[in-house]
Amino acid sequence: MNKLVMCYHNDSILLSGKPNMPNLLIRHVPAKTLSALKARAKKNKRSLQAELSEILEKEAKKQAEEQFWIWAEQMRKKIGKQQTDSTILIREDRDR
Repeated sequence: MNKLVMCYHNDSILLSGKPNMPNLLIRHVPAKTLSALKARAKKNKRSLQAELSEILEKEAKKQAEEQFWIWAEQMRKKIGKQQTDSTILIREDRDR
């Protein structure tokens, strides 16, 4: 049974108990910027909304990846060991 639950906030609408994706409103976008984004969306055969979602997802993913590599470097420093290149280990093993 599909049950629609409406809340006060636009981003809180539930359908079948699953939260929908929230909305984002950006105000005061310069006309040249909007025009460039529309052209990019058309070139990529997407709607403006789909193009903007793609841009935001890529940037968020890039940020998460950058944070991961910062964390990984901190862990390497904390451990105090450097990893040996696997090709060196394989060559040493073959030479034995």
